[in-house]
Amino acid sequence: GSMRRQRGVSLIGWLIVLIFVGLVALIAIRVVPVYVEAFTVRSILQSLQDERSLAGADRNAVWRTLQKRFEINDVKSVGRDNISVQAVSGGTQVTVSYETRFPLIANIDGIASFTIRATIRH
Repeated sequence: GSMRRQRGVSLIGWLIVLIFVGLVALIAIRVVPVYVEAFTVRSILQSLQDERSLAGADRNAVWRTLQKRFEINDVKSVGRDNISVQAVSGGTQVTVSYETRFPLIANIDGIASFTIRATIRH
């Protein structure tokens, strides 16, 4: 008797584990691209730090440079309104602040917010 009961519980246990792993995998598949894009935005911003030509540049000049790099790297979540440029001591600080909405399961969406900064040295 007790052997059979244990096997039944372990089957149900395995089903629960499989469902849980499936959900985690599904969410990961939806979330990973959002973070890959944020990582790309961060590396593009970091590459700006060495752009001597942009030192002291205005928002439009910075945006044009960023826009080209975003297009090449297929970044779609960042628009012109998500960028602020301000003079700080020693350079120009560029801040990209944006939100991405992505589907999770059925009619449930996720929202991820990112704020990424870089300073272009003078």
